[in-house]
Amino acid sequence: MRASPLLVFIVGIAAGALGYAAVDRLQAPPPADLEVVKATDTAFSGVSETAGVKEAFTRYAMENVVFLPSGGQPITGRDALAASFNDFPTGAKLTWVPAGGGISRANDLAYTWGHFINTFAEGEPHYGKYLTIWRRQADGSWRVEADTGNASPAPAAP
Repeated sequence: MRASPLLVFIVGIAAGALGYAAVDRLQAPPPADLEVVKATDTAFSGVSETAGVKEAFTRYAMENVVFLPSGGQPITGRDALAASFNDFPTGAKLTWVPAGGGISRANDLAYTWGHFINTFAEGEPHYGKYLTIWRRQADGSWRVEADTGNASPAPAAP
């Protein structure tokens, strides 16, 4: 039995349409989406500066966040992470600036990286670098899924 030319044509068109849809989904997301994630990271730092690091992570972290502190054991969960900041020194401020990042083709995961400054009421500031993994929420907002950072030298003078 031979397939009719019409059937071959219809199957060919359907296969082409499916192939086009698959290729279209593989295209990189618009750069504006990464800029939204970086702006969210900047706002996250702003909350840390004005309301404190505990409040910032409480607002921006997912319920099941994973925090990988430098030299410490992983901390899992927003409540455990918030509690880990209970001993954060009074008057200390943790701020950061995203320097780069990336976003998944599916537009559901992203990462930012950058430099942080931990400023204490007395003493020298501590400098470091960080990596934050973000997950897009159903409402389109971004929340911290995982975060880590470690010390680095002070930035070079301009």
